[in-house]
Amino acid sequence: MFTLYKGREIEWELRPEDFAYICSPEHALEQSKTHYDLDERNYRSRFSPFSVPERLYSRQPTWRRAQVGYVDPIYDSVKEHLQLGWLIGVDTTEQWNWVENPFYVDENGELICDSPDYYHEWFIREITDGYNDAVANRNGVSITVVRTHSPNNMHKRLKPSIAKLSGAYWLLAVSTMET
Repeated sequence: MFTLYKGREIEWELRPEDFAYICSPEHALEQSKTHYDLDERNYRSRFSPFSVPERLYSRQPTWRRAQVGYVDPIYDSVKEHLQLGWLIGVDTTEQWNWVENPFYVDENGELICDSPDYYHEWFIREITDGYNDAVANRNGVSITVVRTHSPNNMHKRLKPSIAKLSGAYWLLAVSTMET
């Protein structure tokens, strides 16, 4: 069944093997038209921009695209958030295919996107970070990300891994979770 998730929730909601079934933003938007209520008139209060729309259980879409020149706030918000990876569409019931599912897990257990230039970098990063966290959580490892201004601010005992992203350094501290 097709489901929309907030991007930051996928590490907890998806199993690592489900990440290959993440839909492209375009396919997720098409599926959202059938499975979610995108009609603003059906909401009593204003739709929160970082929310997942209400699920349609009847599978009868109530939404029609607004006329040219009119705003369609829920549709437009969902479309933008899917492109940026703030919302992620997943359908584990459909057969995987390279057009609708941009990710796959290779023989080394790495999540691969064949066409990273086709998607927004935030979409790719949200999914790969979620996958890495989901794998770490499954293996009983907790990953804490701490932003520092320079690699000299690191704690000596952590033996950290450092990544330079957008001019800032990120310290990845890894510790084993107790069960």
